[in-house]
Amino acid sequence: MKIITIICCSCLAFLSCQQPSSNSYHPLPFGADVKEVEFNFTQVPAGRPAPGWLITHNGFGKTGDWRVVHDSTVQSHKYYFAQLSKKELGAHVHFAILKGVVFGDVELECDIKAVDGQEQQSGGLVWGFQDPQNYYACIVEPFQNRVRLLRVFEGTPQVLGSSGRKSVPRGSWKELQVEFDDGVIECEYRDKKLIHVHDNTFPQGEIGFCTLADAVVYFDDLEVKKK
Repeated sequence: MKIITIICCSCLAFLSCQQPSSNSYHPLPFGADVKEVEFNFTQVPAGRPAPGWLITHNGFGKTGDWRVVHDSTVQSHKYYFAQLSKKELGAHVHFAILKGVVFGDVELECDIKAVDGQEQQSGGLVWGFQDPQNYYACIVEPFQNRVRLLRVFEGTPQVLGSSGRKSVPRGSWKELQVEFDDGVIECEYRDKKLIHVHDNTFPQGEIGFCTLADAVVYFDDLEVKKK
């Protein structure tokens, strides 16, 4: 099995693999012998959206402010992808969706850091993404001290699973993991398996990040593994 690390998302357009029918997609390096790809944002210019990502939203407000941030004061996570807008409230979801491959069974892992927000500081991983009204999401919710699994179908969210009350710290990097395998969904946070359910509404789709309302959340070190 080959593992490829991508440190510059702008290189996506030069890598070849089977891609969806839409001409707007940029291919990712998944082929017969490539099963795992790791993404970070080390060489993306700070202050700009990461190339190769679709920035969109669901709600009556505006699209979020997604950009790569550089922090020279830390030893790790010097560059990360952040949603920085605090203007939208209520039932508003910001998305950054990786354009390229429609995944079926997949494992996702990222580092996530909740930073700011008066109404929400929630964010997480998205998969099975069809459009902003149809997708799965595993959301880390610091204010509520829980992790939830949501299925959004035709704009209506349904909770498929919840961790119950768990320690969900703010201001520090933590690991979030999701596995989707033939309709079986497992969610882990801080290396603890919290949710195990079965649902196959979206057997395939795109992947990415999301945040809720006015949440400022950072993301880094996304790992994608084809099952």
